[in-house]
Amino acid sequence: MFTFQDEKVVEDIVMMEANIDNNNKNILNNMTTIKSLLISLLLFFAPIQALFLIVLFSVILDTIFGIWSSKKLGKPLISRKFFRAAKKMFIYWSGLALAFFIDKFIFNGIMLHFFSIDFAFTKIATLIFISIELFSIDEKIKNANDGKGIWFYTKRLIKLAKSVKEEYKELTKKDKE
Repeated sequence: MFTFQDEKVVEDIVMMEANIDNNNKNILNNMTTIKSLLISLLLFFAPIQALFLIVLFSVILDTIFGIWSSKKLGKPLISRKFFRAAKKMFIYWSGLALAFFIDKFIFNGIMLHFFSIDFAFTKIATLIFISIELFSIDEKIKNANDGKGIWFYTKRLIKLAKSVKEEYKELTKKDKE
């Protein structure tokens, strides 16, 4: 037989289960809301998602060259430096997002009257971020190669292409004769 006290315990347990169910529903509703916000954010930035990926790729490339340069120079790899890449990505992506907001709501309509390039301001910001990374990569290459950077190797590649072109012309000229 149940006593009054036992009935009270059963009621408390039922109330606790109801509260747990309500909490689970609230958590699911919150998760659905967060998921909807994230999807909305992704869709808002969809026109420039390739620019985000290009900036990400340039930072990863800079990190790879940093590792290569450190290994070539015999310097230890420090996790603090890897954290800098994450901070750099946050700053660059925030800058791109800000440029996109400015572009979308202020400049894009004006710019389209003069140029037929959508989101030109955002693309210029992307070029600036990529340039920063290219200078950083060049600096790392110079440090590891006695001052010879990207420009040195680009000139060598152009000279090689010219010599291959000249040899090809000579070979085709001899074949015609």
